[in-house]
Amino acid sequence: MHKRMLALTLGLVLGATQLSAQTVMLQDNFNTENGGTTSALNYNAFANWNVTGQVDVVRNGQYGISCNGMCVDLDGSSGPGALKSKLSYSFAAGDVVSFRAFVSGSQRSSAADNFSMRFTFASGTSVSDATVEEYGVFNNYGGFGPTSAWEHVFNPIAGSAAFAWYGMSFTAVNAGSVSFELKTNSGDNIGPVVDEMIAQRRSVAVPEPSTLAMLAVGFTALAVARRKRKA
Repeated sequence: MHKRMLALTLGLVLGATQLSAQTVMLQDNFNTENGGTTSALNYNAFANWNVTGQVDVVRNGQYGISCNGMCVDLDGSSGPGALKSKLSYSFAAGDVVSFRAFVSGSQRSSAADNFSMRFTFASGTSVSDATVEEYGVFNNYGGFGPTSAWEHVFNPIAGSAAFAWYGMSFTAVNAGSVSFELKTNSGDNIGPVVDEMIAQRRSVAVPEPSTLAMLAVGFTALAVARRKRKA
């Protein structure tokens, strides 16, 4: 009997601890921008992004740039720029929020360019497990807050650098909302190239009261069975 109860209890524990969901908040590969057919300099009609400064939307094979369909030169004509999400996205306490970008060097020069990513919070937010992804390496910076923003400046990216994922993530200590930004201060008219960006939220659900009650019953029954066996 106690073996069956153990199996039931373990099943409930596993079910309760695996109640998590990954939600895509924003994903964009720019392939529908400007009709998806040709490049546009100083482009500012993005579906999901507001532009600060100047950025260029570029079709694969044009201006010496290779990418998957359409992409964005962050150092537009004639200056550096930024893409910031038009919307803010909500999260709950305990959620893990990540923002990643698929970025290459300028592809037209050996010169290195800087770029950075930024979370802007609608109100003061405290975070834990603040992590940065760069060249496949993850660095954890712990927690901080409350704060209105968190920005990370990546190591300068060489013009010849191939596409790679760069990103930031945090675990929310309190509920709030956040917008996402990617930018450069390059200033030489040819900057980092962005092929895709994605923001995600991973939520871990709290077990329902009925599940917790069943867990308590199961563990109590196990304890009783163990005492009887000893007796």
